[in-house]
Amino acid sequence: MSLEAKFSLVEANLSEPDRETFRQNTQMVLREISDEDAMFNALLDTSANADLRVAICELLYFYNKDQSVPLLIRLLETDTHHTALRMIACHLLGYFRDERSVDILIDVLEHDKHAGTIVRAVYALGQIADDRAIEPLIQAMKNFQEEDSVRAEILEAFAYLFARQAIPLIVPLLHDASPQIRFWAAFALGWLGNNDHIAELEKLLSDTNVIEPWGSVGTEAKEAIEAIQHRQTWDHPDGEAE
Repeated sequence: MSLEAKFSLVEANLSEPDRETFRQNTQMVLREISDEDAMFNALLDTSANADLRVAICELLYFYNKDQSVPLLIRLLETDTHHTALRMIACHLLGYFRDERSVDILIDVLEHDKHAGTIVRAVYALGQIADDRAIEPLIQAMKNFQEEDSVRAEILEAFAYLFARQAIPLIVPLLHDASPQIRFWAAFALGWLGNNDHIAELEKLLSDTNVIEPWGSVGTEAKEAIEAIQHRQTWDHPDGEAE
C-alpha cells in the first residue's frame, strides 16, 4: 500500500476533531516524501525541514507502537536540540506506554534543560508506570530548582506509579507556597496516603486557589480524604476503617 493510500485509509477512520490537523500534516509529508522508509529517515535527519519533521512525528500517533516507539527513542537519542520534536516524542511515548522507552525518558528527565520537555517525559513515565522511574523521579523532586510545572507532574506520576516511598517528600508539599504544588500533593496522597495524612489534608479544605481546569486545592484535598477513607475501609479485614 502506498503512503498516500495508507494516510487516506487512516483519515477515513478519524474522529472529526483530529481530521484537519491530520490532513495538513499528511499533505506536507506527501509533498516531500513518497514512501514510508523515506518518511522515517526524514524524521531522524537533523538537516531536514523542521516543520516536516514535526508533521512526521505527529503522524506516528497513527502508527502501531512496534513501528513508532523505536523511531521515537532514536529521535530522542540523536536530536538533543529540537525542543518541539522532543516534546512530541515524549508525549507519544506516554501514549504508547511501552516499557522499552523508560530508559530514554529517564535520560530526558535527568539531562534535558527544557522544562516543557521534562514535563512530557515525566508524564510518559507516569503513564508507563514502570518501577524503574521511581527513584529518578524522587531525586528530581528533591531538586528545588525545578520549575513548578515539573514538580507538579512528578507528583502526579508518583500516584500512577504507586510510589509510596515518595510519601515523606509529598506530605510537606501540602504546605508549599505554590497552589499548583499543594493541589498535586493532595492528589498524590489521595492515591498513596492513609489515615495518618488526613489531618494534614484537612488543613487545605479552605484553600480556594483554583488550578485550571481541575478545580480548587480545597476540593482536591476533600477528594483525597474521601479516597483514603474509602480505601482504608475496603482494605480493613472487618470492613471498617482503621
